[in-house]
Amino acid sequence: MTMATAPRIDYFDGSGTTTSLVITTNLFGLFLTGSVDSNTVDVQIDVNGGGFTSDPSMVGLTAPTFSVPNPASFPDGLVLDKGVNVIRLRAIDLSGSVSPVSTATVTVVSDVDLQQIASPPTAVQMRRRAVSVDVTWADTSITPPAGFNIYASTGAGGTGTGYLRVNAEMIPAGSPSEVETDEFPIQSESYDYENLDGSGINSASLKILTQTVDPVTQDVLDQTSLNFAPLIGTPRYRFSFSVS
Repeated sequence: MTMATAPRIDYFDGSGTTTSLVITTNLFGLFLTGSVDSNTVDVQIDVNGGGFTSDPSMVGLTAPTFSVPNPASFPDGLVLDKGVNVIRLRAIDLSGSVSPVSTATVTVVSDVDLQQIASPPTAVQMRRRAVSVDVTWADTSITPPAGFNIYASTGAGGTGTGYLRVNAEMIPAGSPSEVETDEFPIQSESYDYENLDGSGINSASLKILTQTVDPVTQDVLDQTSLNFAPLIGTPRYRFSFSVS
């Protein structure tokens, strides 16, 4: 008999799915969503060692997707305890086969726990890349903490998803680190131009403007302008650029 496929739990940032989700949050009510095979007839749940149970109020299943809890029964989400909460899920398919267990480990911290208990880091900077964000800061505390955790939310002040920890392990204080990232162009363009004023002459008729635009808000983040063609020995040339 073929074993059923384990439920796949969605990452909160929409980047994919996993069978072992680990998060830290300041929310005491939370929704988990995910997907199962189309032949799944039930998703059983075990919360904090209470034992697996089939409960449609705890798991809303509309194959191939599911939600924990069922929002029709618990519109405010799954009630969590402060500290570590372990939610285990397993799927049952049409043949009655039971899948391996998928796990969501959710650590709930209070707003007080999130407040600064030492001098905050300085020179905090963010650099946006194509599929990631670099966060850098200076560790200048007189009495440095053991380390740092980075929390983020989809809305200002922790609104939306609430604050979720984005680093897998605590970042040790006083231990400079370097992250190497291969940068690939987001977009590369090439254009052929003809200098109407002839070769070797700056052409006032050629103006090139490139803009970096936020894909969500459409705000212009950066702008570069080339007002005149360079002195090139031929009236025909190619202008190329790439955005990284």
